[in-house]
Amino acid sequence: MQNRNLDSVLEIPAPEFIVFRAQTAGPMARFMAVFLDHAIIFLLLGITAFFAAIFAAFELAGTKSAGFSTFLLLIAFFFLQWFYFFAFEWLNKGRTPGKMALGLRVISIDGTAVDVVQILIRNMLRIADMFPFKFLVWLLYLPTYTIGLISSVMSAPRFRRLGDLAAGTIVIREIPTEKEKAITVRVPEDLVRKISFRILPSATLVQALHDFASRYEKMHPARRMEIADRVRPGLEWLAGHQECTSEQLLLACHRKLTED
Repeated sequence: MQNRNLDSVLEIPAPEFIVFRAQTAGPMARFMAVFLDHAIIFLLLGITAFFAAIFAAFELAGTKSAGFSTFLLLIAFFFLQWFYFFAFEWLNKGRTPGKMALGLRVISIDGTAVDVVQILIRNMLRIADMFPFKFLVWLLYLPTYTIGLISSVMSAPRFRRLGDLAAGTIVIREIPTEKEKAITVRVPEDLVRKISFRILPSATLVQALHDFASRYEKMHPARRMEIADRVRPGLEWLAGHQECTSEQLLLACHRKLTED
């Protein structure tokens, strides 16, 4: 019986007729990433509690009460637990420190970058994925992520927890690749200068153009022509009609995006 890898290659057909490929992150990699993130949260809470205790000592000496120090500690706990993941995934392109350490990133299920609404939804449901909790002292607890693990295993090979299912997201591995071979086909410089995009191309289209350009010399000429002819109408809607071959248009648009 063939073994099934916990990290699988996900193929996403894009509207531009080129397949976006990504390696999905398995439960173990995701667990290690979230473990590192919670370790950072606990460390920050410990530092906050240390300074809150010092402040409480002065507060007790003056007012015989540590209510304000306790309030500050509760506020810090709330923000770290609820906004740590949201803030990093929003401001750091779908990556928390734990995900960065493991080479992971959150993206939309269609291969595009996540937006703020998706990030908000997936992290609002994180509390459900963390169940059940093991309480240590007072408000300090250890999330077991049992529900998230069950959801990930049941949704293999995409391995999506409840938050991912609700937000339409997926976690992938960012695998560093060797530098692509330089394109030797000549692209007319005047053609590149003429191109001016009406609107900013989608992330999927940019990825598709990069895939086409980097694999240009490895593809059969008939396959290159087939792909280029299919993509041309969409590109001309973005960049205007150009007197050139479809292949030259794709390569010129890629060149324009690369230079900009």
